[in-house]
Amino acid sequence: MKSNLLLAIAIVAILIVFVNLSITLTKLQDLRNAVTGLAGSLGYVNVTVNTQASISFTNDTLTWGSGIVNTSGGWTNATLTTNLTAGSVTGGNWSGSGKRGLTIENQGNLNVSVSLNSSQNAVGMFGGTAARAAFQWNITAVKGGSCLNGTSCGTTNPQNTTLGTWYDVNTTTGQVVCDCLPWGDTKDLISIDILLRVPDDVSYTGTRSAIITATASAI
Repeated sequence: MKSNLLLAIAIVAILIVFVNLSITLTKLQDLRNAVTGLAGSLGYVNVTVNTQASISFTNDTLTWGSGIVNTSGGWTNATLTTNLTAGSVTGGNWSGSGKRGLTIENQGNLNVSVSLNSSQNAVGMFGGTAARAAFQWNITAVKGGSCLNGTSCGTTNPQNTTLGTWYDVNTTTGQVVCDCLPWGDTKDLISIDILLRVPDDVSYTGTRSAIITATASAI
C-alpha cells in the first residue's frame, strides 16, 4: 500500500515537471519571436532603371590653324589627316603636331548605331578644282570591340560599314559609320579621323569650318 502511494506521488511529480517544461519552452519561443522578428511581415525595396540611348563627343574640336599649299614645290593640293594620336601634313605648311581625330563615347545603357552628317563637303569647304579637293572621315575603334558588325549585334538593317576606310563626308541624310557601338565601359569609344585635301586653286580663304553631327539610334 505504501509503495503504491509512493508510485502515485512519483507519477504526479513527473507530470508536473513535463507541464513546467512545456510552459518554459513556450515562453522561450515567444521570447525568441519577439527578439528576432520571426513572426514579423515582409518588406520590399523596388527601383525601376530606364533605358537610355546617349552618345557624346569626348573630343569635339579639330583645329588645324593657318597654312598654304606648297605650290612652289610643285604640289597641286595639300593633304591634312589625323589618326588616333597624331596628325600629318603633306604638300602644305600646316602643322600636324598635337592633332587627333574626334572621339565619340556611348554614355547610355543601350547598344546604338552611329551616323554622321557634315554641314560642309569638300566643295563647300574649299571650292576650286573638285578633283583636287577632299573632305573625308573614317572610323577607328579606340577600345577593342568598340564598333561591331551590325549583323552580329542584332540590327534590323545593318550597313556593315568598314572600319579604317576613308569615306566622303555626308551632307544629306547622314551616313551610318558604326553599326553597333556597345555601351559597356571597355568597348564604348570610337575615333572619327579626318582627311582634308586643300586644292592649290582654293576659292574660299580665311577660316573654313564644318559642323559634324552625330546621331545615335538604339538597337
